[in-house]
Amino acid sequence: MDTDLLPLLGVTIATFVGTTLGNLLMPVVLRVSETPRRQITTGFQSGSAVTPLLCAMGTALTSVVPVQRIGLPGAIPLSLGVLGLVSALRA
Repeated sequence: MDTDLLPLLGVTIATFVGTTLGNLLMPVVLRVSETPRRQITTGFQSGSAVTPLLCAMGTALTSVVPVQRIGLPGAIPLSLGVLGLVSALRA
């Protein structure tokens, strides 16, 4: 296997695992949230529809941005999610 593909493979696996965990948490959010189910479902479906487009853009980015830096923008939604979870737990 080409050594340039190893970091990309790691990022791909980590992204898949993170997305799968998010999808598994969806029923839990539906049970405990006061947000209307229709709003949550619409947001989830919209996000699922946009995901292939973002994946294609990410793949195209590998020709411009070094593979080692592709995952760095992922820290933004991750940190926003952690901040949201912390604020929800404090409330």
